[in-house]
Amino acid sequence: MTKRASSKWTRDRVLNTFGVALLLLTFAVAMFRILARERREADPDTVTIRFAHTHLEGTVREAFNYLAREYMERNPGVRVEQMAIPERIYDIWTQTQLVGGTAPDLLHLAGGIDREMLARFFVPLTETVHDPNPYNEGTHLEGLPWRETFIDGLAAPPAFQARLQEIYGVPNSFFTFRVYYNKEIYAEHFGDRPLPETYAEFVALLGAVADLPPGPDGRLLPMAGSRFNAPFLLDFLFRTQTQKLTQDLNISRHLLPDFREQILAFLRGDWSLRSPAVLSGLTLMAEVGRYMPAGFMQMAREDAMFYFAQGRALLMVSGSWDAESIRLQTTFPVGVIDLPAPLPDDPRFSEFTLGRPSEGTTFGAAAFGLVRLSRHQDVAVDFLRFLTSAESNRELARRASWIPALVDVEPPEDMVPFLPYTGGYVPGFDLDYGPETRRLIETQRHILFEPSGGGVERFVRRIEGGYADAVEHELQRILVSARRNAAELDVSSGAWFLLAELADDAEAMTRYSAIQETQNAMEWLNYWTRQEVEWIRREAEE
Repeated sequence: MTKRASSKWTRDRVLNTFGVALLLLTFAVAMFRILARERREADPDTVTIRFAHTHLEGTVREAFNYLAREYMERNPGVRVEQMAIPERIYDIWTQTQLVGGTAPDLLHLAGGIDREMLARFFVPLTETVHDPNPYNEGTHLEGLPWRETFIDGLAAPPAFQARLQEIYGVPNSFFTFRVYYNKEIYAEHFGDRPLPETYAEFVALLGAVADLPPGPDGRLLPMAGSRFNAPFLLDFLFRTQTQKLTQDLNISRHLLPDFREQILAFLRGDWSLRSPAVLSGLTLMAEVGRYMPAGFMQMAREDAMFYFAQGRALLMVSGSWDAESIRLQTTFPVGVIDLPAPLPDDPRFSEFTLGRPSEGTTFGAAAFGLVRLSRHQDVAVDFLRFLTSAESNRELARRASWIPALVDVEPPEDMVPFLPYTGGYVPGFDLDYGPETRRLIETQRHILFEPSGGGVERFVRRIEGGYADAVEHELQRILVSARRNAAELDVSSGAWFLLAELADDAEAMTRYSAIQETQNAMEWLNYWTRQEVEWIRREAEE
């Protein structure tokens, strides 16, 4: 063996040995952690509960850890463990844990946790939330039913599931969307120029940034964007242009228009992709999207954050949950302005709008649900009560820079600009009614932002051939789901009726009546929708 070959053989042997040793060490550490956890959970003197969520932003984990320690100090025989799971794997992780029976006691109701998973794997909290929260004693919420301490009254998903007539979770915050801006760059280039308050002023600011000469680090981007955060603004702008059209199509006169009416109206030909309001909404999206980096719809969330944090973009749209993360990742002061909505006095986009869209339908977020296989359900519910008490929610909001979810709990000063705007008008609709329409739109949306112009016409031409089929497919999916949901309520409806009759239980009769009303409404809506579809088909054949 030559000297060179011998040296290579020795090096390979050392590397292979190191690799095997590293693998064995990793395995040993993993086994130690598993056995340590099993030993803790087997300790008869200690009850261990775990809760998992996807909020890796900012100081959220530190805030939850602080509250967990506070709870453990009050309850010496309880150990609380936090599990922070990356959002991109949360769906697969939760399904695996739930099916395998290894899920934590409390799970963040997010991602792919749908209605069927809730009914199968989670414990309804409907009865529990009627009782007062004992951790609110001595506060302004003392004596109130737990449910009534939340701003939204636990009246909407993810907490409340109307199809199941059950409450499955309790929220910890409210999330809204705002435009973040770099105060240093703004002051450097625009001095005392007032911040934009209207859509026209907002677009003028974007144009002024685009016209700035390149600096030593290259050209400054008006706005950072990605496939994650750009739609927050673009879809918002589109919906401002369909506000009047939404009301025209709202033949049932619901306060919140039903999207089925919009689908049926499309199939009847009452509106199309070439309706003036739709074209105006697409024009708004194209106008603002051109000020984001080229190819932004292919960029990840982290790419937009990188542009903004490096001072290469003046603006970025994101949610209130990112407020603390943005402050921690930037070396410059960050300000916040509202999303720019064209108002009825806008010089170009006033014809189809009613006014600033309301955020009054913003409901609680960061909700936790109780897993059915939890071995310590009472303790897990007690921890939820502690977590959503007035004092704990105030502390969570302060430490994580979140909006409080409870009534009359004051938000941190820096979160006041994020509070939901409860005035204004009902937002309009967008073109996305489910997976089929979403796939069609997302694969072609980049056409809108082509710098050569004319993207709106090309986008419409590209999708209009398949959009009608996609919409009809979505409607059929909705009808099948509605029929299945109505049938699923038969069992619970009969059970509550028997309980009410046999036990003379007034609360059970109330639940039975609520389920009956929901079931009747679903069946009526399903029947009416099918009749409308049949009439549309007959008219098309004639």
